[in-house]
Amino acid sequence: MPIVRLDTGFNIEIDFKTAAFHQRLLAWCIDLAIQFFYLLLMFKLIGNVANGRFSWMGILVLLPVVFYNLVLELLFNGQTPGKKIMKISVTSADGAEPSMSQYLLRWIFRPLDMPWWLLGAVISGGWPGITLIFAFGGILCYFYSNKSQRIGDLLAGTLVIDNRATSTWNDTAFMELETNYSPLFPEVMQLSDRDINTIKQLLLSATVKRNNDYLLRVSHRIKTVLKIESDQDELDFLETLLKDYNHLSSR
Repeated sequence: MPIVRLDTGFNIEIDFKTAAFHQRLLAWCIDLAIQFFYLLLMFKLIGNVANGRFSWMGILVLLPVVFYNLVLELLFNGQTPGKKIMKISVTSADGAEPSMSQYLLRWIFRPLDMPWWLLGAVISGGWPGITLIFAFGGILCYFYSNKSQRIGDLLAGTLVIDNRATSTWNDTAFMELETNYSPLFPEVMQLSDRDINTIKQLLLSATVKRNNDYLLRVSHRIKTVLKIESDQDELDFLETLLKDYNHLSSR
């Protein structure tokens, strides 16, 4: 699977693996199964209570399926249940969290990537069979794009990454602190959880590689962004930021 390099927000770049085709396919199958069983259950219930009101009740039942991907990706940081199980998620191609407009664009162009309507049109005789070739547009786009992006991803400026390769990014923010700890840099609360996880991941990586120049560059960038002045060396400064964030966010 391709490796993409994303900016963390501090002008420091980290490599990510894009989600493999089988991960995205299995995630799609899981989400499809959830939607199928939801419809099966709901239409069974409608059949018992419809009493001539099937038309508008049917439309209401279909709405969660229509907006399934859009709403869940917006609410759960780029993940549907299928993506969460397969440990993949949507992110912006510039490394930031996708905006609502990006999620919306991905959702709008899903009919081009997964054109079930095209299959129905061919089966009903409305469209010639040759048009089925367009059903593979999203798959071809995935395999031939540099960052494994489908049509909707390309237009929205998003991509899907493999979170298994970045588990420490999401799971390393918590730190044990002494009970009488006193924070030095309250400015750290201007940062998001992702920013803090990024700092710690960068700190761990640089420490393992013993790259002092790298630590210096990261700490200098963060001081500039937060407008902090400190005489601490780069290692102590980054560790203090993490401690301050843990202390202040738990109050």
